[in-house]
Amino acid sequence: MANLEKAKEMYELIKRAFAELEWTYDEREEDMMIISGTSSNDLPIRFGLDVLAENEVIRFLSPMPTNVPDDKRVDAAIAVAVANYGMIHGSFDYDMRDGEIRFRMTTSYRDSHISTDVIKYMMIVGARTMDDYNDRFFALSTGNMTLEEFIAKDGQ
Repeated sequence: MANLEKAKEMYELIKRAFAELEWTYDEREEDMMIISGTSSNDLPIRFGLDVLAENEVIRFLSPMPTNVPDDKRVDAAIAVAVANYGMIHGSFDYDMRDGEIRFRMTTSYRDSHISTDVIKYMMIVGARTMDDYNDRFFALSTGNMTLEEFIAKDGQ
């Protein structure tokens, strides 16, 4: 059975991290979720941090602003695999059914001491990773970049 008190403590920790960074957010307290975003060099970045009490995990999720159209989904699956290869923190999830791509990073708080620094790290690395990749995924999905160009750019 998950420790609900510890989960609530982690939720408050997430809110403190946002306050320390003076970053605005919306709250879905019933889901222990914080929703926020930031601007980037190209596309806006939306993200959420939530606490999964049953898994004793804090999760960062950032979806692409649009889904990949049907005719680009196989190329997008390959692009996600290329992007994930060697990625140290986090990974991209991809749903072939609807074309959703999202960045996900988790950290377990089970038997651990988590500080606001860990939360801020997740936010900054997650937003930076989305900023690095969102324009490429978008260009691939709109036909403005080929899969070969995506792969070549990933090595840079």
